[in-house]
Amino acid sequence: MLRHSLWSSLPQRRALSSLSITAKTKEFDYVVVGGGSAGCVLANRLSADSSNSVLLLETGPSDRGLTDSIRLAMPGMLPVNFVDDRYNWDYMTEPQKHLNGRRLSWPRGRVLGGSSSINAMIYSRGHVLDYEDWQAAGAYGWGYADCLPYFRKAQTHALGANDYRGDDGPLQVTRRTQPDQPLFQAFIDAAVQAGYPFTDDVNGYQQEGVGWLDLAIHKGERSSASAAYLTQSVLDRENLTVLTGSFVNKILFEGKKAVGVEVEPHQVSTKEAPTQIRAMKEVILSSGAINSPQLLMLSGVGDAQHLKEVGVPVVHHLPAVGQNMEDHLGAYLHVTCKKPITLYHSTPHFPHKMAWIGIQWLASRSGPGISSHIEAGGFFRSAPGKRRPDVKWQFVPGATDERRQVLRDGHAMMLHCATLRATSRGFIKLRSADPRESPIIQPNYLDTESDRVNLRNSVRLTREVLAQEAFEEFRGDAISPTESVQSDAEIDAWIRQHAATDYHPSSTNRMGNDNDANTVVDPQARVHGLEGLRIVDASIMPNNVSGNLNAPTIMVAEKTADLILGIAALPKAGVPVYESRNWETSQSGFLVSPSQPSQKIIITKEPVGVCGIMTPWNFPYAILGLNLAPPLAAGCTLVIKPASETPLSMLALARLAEDVGFPPGLINVVTASRDKSDEIARMLTSSKDVRKISFVGSTKVGKSLMRQSAATVKRVSLRLSGNAPFIVFNDANMEQALNGLMETKFSNSGQVCIASNRIFIHSSIYDEFTTKLVERVKLLKMGSPLEHGVQLGPLIDTSVVKKVSELVDDAVQHGAKVLSGGKTSKLGKNFYEATVLTNVDESMHVWQEEIFGPVVPLFTFSSEEEVVRKANDTPMGLAGYFYTRDVARMFRVASELECGMVGVNSSMVKHVGVPYGGVKESGIGREGSPEGLEEYLETKMVCIGGLN
Repeated sequence: MLRHSLWSSLPQRRALSSLSITAKTKEFDYVVVGGGSAGCVLANRLSADSSNSVLLLETGPSDRGLTDSIRLAMPGMLPVNFVDDRYNWDYMTEPQKHLNGRRLSWPRGRVLGGSSSINAMIYSRGHVLDYEDWQAAGAYGWGYADCLPYFRKAQTHALGANDYRGDDGPLQVTRRTQPDQPLFQAFIDAAVQAGYPFTDDVNGYQQEGVGWLDLAIHKGERSSASAAYLTQSVLDRENLTVLTGSFVNKILFEGKKAVGVEVEPHQVSTKEAPTQIRAMKEVILSSGAINSPQLLMLSGVGDAQHLKEVGVPVVHHLPAVGQNMEDHLGAYLHVTCKKPITLYHSTPHFPHKMAWIGIQWLASRSGPGISSHIEAGGFFRSAPGKRRPDVKWQFVPGATDERRQVLRDGHAMMLHCATLRATSRGFIKLRSADPRESPIIQPNYLDTESDRVNLRNSVRLTREVLAQEAFEEFRGDAISPTESVQSDAEIDAWIRQHAATDYHPSSTNRMGNDNDANTVVDPQARVHGLEGLRIVDASIMPNNVSGNLNAPTIMVAEKTADLILGIAALPKAGVPVYESRNWETSQSGFLVSPSQPSQKIIITKEPVGVCGIMTPWNFPYAILGLNLAPPLAAGCTLVIKPASETPLSMLALARLAEDVGFPPGLINVVTASRDKSDEIARMLTSSKDVRKISFVGSTKVGKSLMRQSAATVKRVSLRLSGNAPFIVFNDANMEQALNGLMETKFSNSGQVCIASNRIFIHSSIYDEFTTKLVERVKLLKMGSPLEHGVQLGPLIDTSVVKKVSELVDDAVQHGAKVLSGGKTSKLGKNFYEATVLTNVDESMHVWQEEIFGPVVPLFTFSSEEEVVRKANDTPMGLAGYFYTRDVARMFRVASELECGMVGVNSSMVKHVGVPYGGVKESGIGREGSPEGLEEYLETKMVCIGGLN
């Protein structure tokens, strides 16, 4: 019976063939390179359409053989599989300057399922703001509301579906809240005692805090991407071929189009020529943050100078390939355990007990073998002022080194802390043109002072948790670091000797807009400047996430699969999330020393009261969010009048606020047609109950509201029209400046108050810059924003088109020359062509008026003094931009420009965490950040006497 029971419970996974391709099967619609987390998802989703032929290539072995399936499926085998070179690329970094010259081990999965087949099975998505950062970095359509539906689609959670979890996806996820191991609960209790909140779902409403971790484990077996997405029914599809043991040497190109790959067996035993496989639709790289940039460079795509140095013929110069690498660096704090309840008895010191663990798992999926033994953890902020957690904890009831190997003989436990948003950046480069030679991996750990301070702070905070009363009955002596390690210098020295990777490299092929030279793929995951080639894996993440990488990588593949197939994106998910902005410090009062000892003087901050908020039509949700959060945080009641063009956006947001439990009467919405808008505004400005007016819109209307509010002396915050200068000095990086201009001018077809309006080009580079600009403008695709690849959409209505046309006509009548565009489009009455004007001067209306459309008037200048004077020659002062390499000039001109916000070598002047607003006739007050919160607070003095 026992023998039957053991065999019947073995994982049932069909073995796959290694490389063997006949002449008839050398063409596929899609060739996916890399059978890891993303590759398995793509193989499943792309082959779901029977008209697509799909080939999945994996260098490593199958996970379906008898021995492999047992070892990889058993969670408790993590320490063994993690270092087995049968399943592992087993990379090493270059010597690390700030880690005592150590070379760190970088295990990466080389087996079907990739790293999901050998990792610690932690299912962690990161923080909401990670994905908002992606979108802000140019990965449009990759905000949290866009990504959450795909997290849910991929997942079946054992606790069932809710706003954050899925219950119908391939990936099985569980959470053990009552494990047999008491040390997990001791850790959670200790963290709460240290002042950290408990969170019931680190992937749900509130990431910050400590709690039970989600795990990619189902019924005692690892739920790898292979097990989840390459089920027997999927593998049986006639249009899907999965080949293991297949080493891809390079991507094949015809001109700038990827047409296939060159592949040979991973274990080379013959001298036969490599096989060439054609991709009729696309080649898709899913080889991870190391191998994907390596394969791109081996194929001639990367920095041209580097490729020439190693002897690779250049196909396409793309300098960002392999750059911008991010990783999580951590430290393991070990202490002895006074009770014999750790994993010590599950180590090689006790082979008979290890054997029994295996028997338990094989027979009944029970015992220690069903766990990765990392079941509790948390996310916290390493210092006050952080907007979100930047460090994570993982508790283990045992002591291992960074390669999961047993550290000592005896009972011990460890708490691992890892920093999540390092500012240090590394790179991947080729060591040679040999595809078989490992690349240069240089993460540059702790290369910035802020990274060194953050990890040091994290170690101190981790020690505080281990010192809490909840650990008293278990905690023995400190092993590493010892109690003698106390000062900053001593902790830093310990970190240099012991810090190790958390195995989360990303961002080596960053995603962003086409004009960003620091990116490799666009938001559709297509490689810039090439056809037929996408990258879908962790390498395209614009920034690393504040968590583990496997779940986000699977999400990226799920979402990109829809993009590849032309399937409409899943509806955005608007769900409540917790975010601590640390604005409470701005609301806190303070004490003033009194003149008499019997007094106490208290200064308090109190909400202004009822606020009338009027918002514009463009970016309705973004501006509403920016305008609503500060008054709500201050405790104000809101009466909101949205633009007549976009009333439904505000009504929908109000309904969401009601659904999530906002008190009745806190958010009130008044909609009106355009002819009634003035009447509503007068009601708000004249009401004695309304204590503050906030308005975003034109300067003309803002002045009117200011006059009306004067009768009742209301506080006002006005964010009004702009006339932003965009200055390119002769020492500027021209490509960078062109990218910035395209971004600041044509975003939302120029219908943005911070859009660049007057473009000043130094006379020495004017002609060259103008020629390159016109080339780019003519390539802009105009059409419906819902269409694939459209970069320029319609203007909001015919009145805006009329104004833009009049401004261009006036310029032409006064001598301006149209180099591109200059007229409405055949696409419809609301479309105006992207226009470039030269020979423009101060006599034209485009000099003083906000254009609010896709028109680029080019001015010339000869000196810094001249251009600053011209830039400031406007009543507006919202935003300004300039490009230069002269550091002294950066600070000088930034100070001299009369603008509320200045971008230096950057198109980014607006962010939810910074104060937003202008000077002169561009407004009064600020939104966003602590400064914005102060706009909705009154200061009160309370003097208390008679306290002898």
